[in-house]
Amino acid sequence: PAVKANTGKWKSSILLLVNYALVTCAFFGVGVNLVVFLRRVLHQDNAEAANSISKWTGTVYIFSLIGAFMSDSYWGRYITCAIFQMIYVTGLVILSLASWFLLVKPTGCGDVETHCDPPSTAGIALFYLSTYMIAFGNGGYQPSIATLGSDQFDETDPDEARSKVAFFSY
Repeated sequence: PAVKANTGKWKSSILLLVNYALVTCAFFGVGVNLVVFLRRVLHQDNAEAANSISKWTGTVYIFSLIGAFMSDSYWGRYITCAIFQMIYVTGLVILSLASWFLLVKPTGCGDVETHCDPPSTAGIALFYLSTYMIAFGNGGYQPSIATLGSDQFDETDPDEARSKVAFFSY
């Protein structure tokens, strides 16, 4: 059992809220820039790029079911968040490296004037692997993080019960 004086409450909840905010910023940063990247670097037309983004976004929500299932049935919230966040960060790193070293050729391509060379097969494979790792990691992480944060408060304590409501508000 946890020692109530030393664990939980706002100390760990603030860490979870900051973590959630950073994950969300990274996810939407990738999502917003994905349109430009697909159009200018991978040479997709508007319809193909929009379709790719719709599939990617839908995949995130499908993977939320896997994360919730793993959390509730096998791993628990903490382990689920840790595993899926490692997958998420690995996907972000691979996306950055694949984009930088394999896809953005010549250097600086992607703006309006400098056209990119055709992407390599390895670059495209790593690009899609990394974006779907990001989708899998974020989808698996999402359903567990809020309940992990709420677990930091004891509902039987009136002060902590109010803090739990405030946590969900934030």
